[in-house]
Amino acid sequence: MLYRQMKYYVTVVDQHSFTKASYECNISQSAISQQIQALERCLGVALIVRKNRTFVLTPAGKYFYNHSKVILKSISKMCKETTRIANEQEMMAEEDMCKANIG
Repeated sequence: MLYRQMKYYVTVVDQHSFTKASYECNISQSAISQQIQALERCLGVALIVRKNRTFVLTPAGKYFYNHSKVILKSISKMCKETTRIANEQEMMAEEDMCKANIG
């Protein structure tokens, strides 16, 4: 299971539409549908029951959606914090260089 598949799945559910989710994710509707199907195969469960142009979540799909939202938010926070720490370290290193050149 890939991060991207989780993100696609959450976007489909949030948008209530494969079409709208495909626009938001900048991929084709068929590609996002294939990724959701691949995710379901990987998990060995149905997450979504498709009905014509609509869908409903299975109980497993609801569970996976709720936990995926938490995980994706945590990953986003981790990436932002990692960048902040790196930038903070770079600024301190630059300050140390300036002090060394002045002193």
